[in-house]
Parts: sequence; C-alpha cells; structure tokens
Amino acid sequence: MYLGNQPALSYTSFAKQDFSTSATTSYTLDNPVANANELALFINFVRQEPTASYSASGTTLTLTEATSVGDDMYCVYLGKAVQTVTPPNNSVTGDKLSKPFNYDNGTLYLDDTNNRVGIGTTSPNAELEIKADTPEIRIDSTGASGRNYKIHSDGDELYLEGIGSSGSFKIGEDGTYGVNVDLGSGNVMIGTTSPDGKLTVNYQSPSNGAKFNITNSSSASNVLVFNNTNGTVGYIQTNGSSTSYNTSSDHRLKENLVDIEDATSRLKQLKPKRFNFIADADTTVDGFLAHEVQTVVPEAITGEKDAVNEDGTPDYQGIDQSKLVPLLVKTIQELEARITELENK
Repeated sequence: MYLGNQPALSYTSFAKQDFSTSATTSYTLDNPVANANELALFINFVRQEPTASYSASGTTLTLTEATSVGDDMYCVYLGKAVQTVTPPNNSVTGDKLSKPFNYDNGTLYLDDTNNRVGIGTTSPNAELEIKADTPEIRIDSTGASGRNYKIHSDGDELYLEGIGSSGSFKIGEDGTYGVNVDLGSGNVMIGTTSPDGKLTVNYQSPSNGAKFNITNSSSASNVLVFNNTNGTVGYIQTNGSSTSYNTSSDHRLKENLVDIEDATSRLKQLKPKRFNFIADADTTVDGFLAHEVQTVVPEAITGEKDAVNEDGTPDYQGIDQSKLVPLLVKTIQELEARITELENK
C-alpha cells in the first residue's frame, strides 16, 4: 500500500548498505542523511526503532547499544532514492526530456523548435552543425576489407581522407557513379574507374555532345595553360571570335639559330597518302605515316615505330603536322627564288 504517488520503481531503487560488525556503537554511512528517519536499520534481521535504537546525521550512524562481532547488520536509505538504475528499454520518451536538450553545455544540443542538432554548439545553423577548433566526422566500415574515412577541417581547408588505405571518393546517383577520385594518387576519373592520368574522361555522347564546355569572356584570355618545370610551354587562348592554340616560340627561349637549308630536297622525301583509319572505315583522309615522316622531320613525331607497352598493347606513334610548316615555308621560298631566277634569265 502507498500513501501519495506510487514510487517510479522502474527508474530508481533504494540503496542498501551492509556493515562489517564489531563491538562498537559507531559506524560510517556510505550516503549522508539528515536524521535517523531517512534510513531503516536491521540487526540480525530485526528492524530497529529510529532514535530509540540509533541516531544518524551526515555519514555518522550511532547505536544505542554496541553490536557484537558477527552480527548481521544493514541499512536501507529511505530519505530519498540515492541509487539510480538503468530504465527499461523503450521506457523513456522525448517528452520526458527537457527542451531544448542541452548535454554538457553544448556537447550535444537538440533544438526542438527548429529541428536541428548541434555538436559543440548551442545555436546550430543547419539540421546538423559540428563546431570545434578542428571538427571531424569519421566513417568506419566494419567489413573485413572495409576502408575508413574522415571529413575534417583545420579552419581554412576542408579535407576528405582515407584512414589506413587510400580508397576513393565517388559522386553519382542511384548506384551509378560518374565521378571517381582516387584519394591516394589524386587521379580524377569521369565516366570511368580506370585512370590513364591525373584526369581521365570517358564520355559517350551524341555527335553534337561536348566533353568539355569552357565559357570565357569575349576579351583575349587563356582558357588552358600548359606548364612544366621549365615554365609555360603552351596555352589555348580565346577572343571574341576565335581560338588560338599556341606553343612556346619567344626568341628569348632559343639559341643556336641557323637558316634551314635544302628544304626542297627534304620535303620531296615526305610521302603524303590518302587512307582511312581502321576504326573509321568510311572516312578517307590525307596524311602521313608517322615513321616515314620521322626520318625527315623527327620533331614532328612522338613514339617509335611498332612500339608496345609493358602489357603487350600497341604504343602508337603520333604526329604534330604543324611541325612541318617551317619546312613547307622554306621550300616555297626556295621555289620562289628559283622561279625568280628563271624569270630573270
């Protein structure tokens, strides 16, 4: 039977203290009390009368008569429930928490008015805000071969990094990932997971599609600049109506200047042909075979004839036909000189 509200036994319990007895009247309590009525004392399983059999104040318990060695003595604290126990599962609802919920001065803050969560702040500005000198979010995989990641900031930069192994960062939709970044090498892949350089793009588009669309101002400016350890070696520049593809040609970059001689003889060694590429059988074009040009204008050709990669795949040669222009110009000049000479005879 209870007088008043029934105690919430699911959440608290009355603390019990056992004593090791001896021939004495004085004992020390584990929990302070205001008076003898705040605890029930049992000696040899008989409840003692408060005040008449014992008095209590603070942590001091004083008996009217001394106990004997081996007596069974314990007390139960009645003044208030001093021992907190774990509530049963699913027994505490959000309505029982103070609102807004603020644990440890902002360590965890629940803003019920705006439905926001703050970690390290009592004024979150978004659904989730983490505030610290160097805030960090860590994602750990429990899989056998799972990688761990963390997103963190030093105040100036935002970092995404793999922990223990590099892994990759993917951007996509509905399980299809169009952008992949290898966090270890820094290689960026668009439309592929097989890098062939720092940036690899694999884009299958209609004939009018664009792999890259660069919009610039109408004034002359560079949209792409190529550099190596020697400095700038080329750039693509646009203006209001056209595009220029430029390579380094400043006189201050050059030495050992001599005039081209006998350009006509060299030009005659070139063997222009008409052909189609195997991959495009329906298109016939004019051009050269790279290895044939290489013996005449070697700087126009990259690679070696019939070269293969380490895996046995062909390492194809390439040609920069603009490198043939100086020879063509010099040949025209030589022919012009010969024509003039013949006309003067």
